[in-house]
Amino acid sequence: MLAHQSYNFCPHCGKNLGQDQVAGRVIKCVHCGKEVGKLEMGSQIVTGGVVVNPAPVIDRRQEPIKEGVAAQCRFCGQVVQTKGSGPAKAFVPHFEKGARKMCKSSGRRVED
Repeated sequence: MLAHQSYNFCPHCGKNLGQDQVAGRVIKCVHCGKEVGKLEMGSQIVTGGVVVNPAPVIDRRQEPIKEGVAAQCRFCGQVVQTKGSGPAKAFVPHFEKGARKMCKSSGRRVED
């Protein structure tokens, strides 16, 4: 079987499979119940007859940290904007995650 092969219809009954196809799983027809095939690992994912190429996951929280304009708060775990520079760099005032309450590290230096 080719690595890029996908199944759009059942070769036994001829009906549309109508299911998500994930690499490594055996694909069975929902109409006749017979096994259609198995996609090899590394294959493309087929959802509703459309080939979906999963995009690489990009963690957008790391960009401002790398630029030096934000840091991760050790109390609430959020990525928070910072003000100042060098050893005087401090968190801007921010709320705790999920609560309307000021975080303990609001206004404190990043190193503290």
